[in-house]
Amino acid sequence: MKTMIKPEIGMGASVSFCADTIAMTVIAVSENGKTVVAQRDNAVATGAPMSNQWIITPNPQGETMTFTLRANGQYVLQGDSMRNGLKLYVGERHEYYCYEF
Repeated sequence: MKTMIKPEIGMGASVSFCADTIAMTVIAVSENGKTVVAQRDNAVATGAPMSNQWIITPNPQGETMTFTLRANGQYVLQGDSMRNGLKLYVGERHEYYCYEF
């Protein structure tokens, strides 16, 4: 799968941890586009309990993670394997929490 969206600073992104997904904002992109730093967004639940409706805003103090572009066209957490590592989905800012676990 090839990455179709070129990451840009300020763009939304998401990372999935098994069933859960966290929203992030791209805060740095290397000159060659092969390294992306993303920062954890604030996500405040709205609506009914367990509705997975969120107000998402950038968080300048949020945790940062560095991802590198791999041969499969995906951004994977630096240090993780291409096949099983955490993947950054650029252009998709989502927050989801699976309440079944």
